[in-house]
Amino acid sequence: MRLAPLAVDRVLTGRTRAVGVVSAGAAFDAQEFLRALAPHLSVQAGA
Repeated sequence: MRLAPLAVDRVLTGRTRAVGVVSAGAAFDAQEFLRALAPHLSVQAGA
């Protein structure tokens, strides 16, 4: 799932932590958001 649709889904279903105009960090639970994105992300460390 892409980031914007994930955020919109959370706003429309009431899964935010703030009301009104706020930063993404204030509106969403970062750990939950990253867990939802984890299956779609990969990280490679350089040597």
